[in-house]
Amino acid sequence: MMKKVNTFNCCVKQIDAALSNMSDCFELVCQYTSGREVVLHKGSHLDCLGAMEKYFHRLICDPSRNVVRWLDKQSFVVHEIVDQDHNIILG
Repeated sequence: MMKKVNTFNCCVKQIDAALSNMSDCFELVCQYTSGREVVLHKGSHLDCLGAMEKYFHRLICDPSRNVVRWLDKQSFVVHEIVDQDHNIILG
């Protein structure tokens, strides 16, 4: 069966205070090389860092499928190996 690699960055980004009713509002976002973004979590900076840590540990539990590398304290890159016809749903 043919395999493909999906590459995406997972990072914590601050939301513009003008767009949010909270001054400490952040998002945990997956940014795909295709330009697509998927918001995994919204909340305070600390909440998003905690959600990112949990997501990181979930990904590294399957090293035959995911190669994960920290870029800095607020982001990591993922190379996910999937079947050619497999659609990925994050959540």
